[in-house]
Amino acid sequence: MTFTTEELAQIKEAVRQVVHEEIQNAKRSEYVTLVDIAKELGLSRVWVWKNPWCLPGKPDIDSRPKKWLRTRWDEYKQNMAEHKRDWKLRRVS
Repeated sequence: MTFTTEELAQIKEAVRQVVHEEIQNAKRSEYVTLVDIAKELGLSRVWVWKNPWCLPGKPDIDSRPKKWLRTRWDEYKQNMAEHKRDWKLRRVS
């Protein structure tokens, strides 16, 4: 799929507007998802990553204690190949 310069400018402006609005509304919402942005842009589908280490309500891996990172790192690396199957094409409802 190719875009003209004008279409790319429209996409860039739409993304900028969404991000701007979400920053303004940040106090009322917990986080912005890729699906939310896709809806604003009128996309029908979007690739999303299901990451078991960074689920809503759980701390991001970078915010976990260093001891946890050391003890779980081997398990994390071992599971990375399995995580590839967690990529999925999600329909934007």
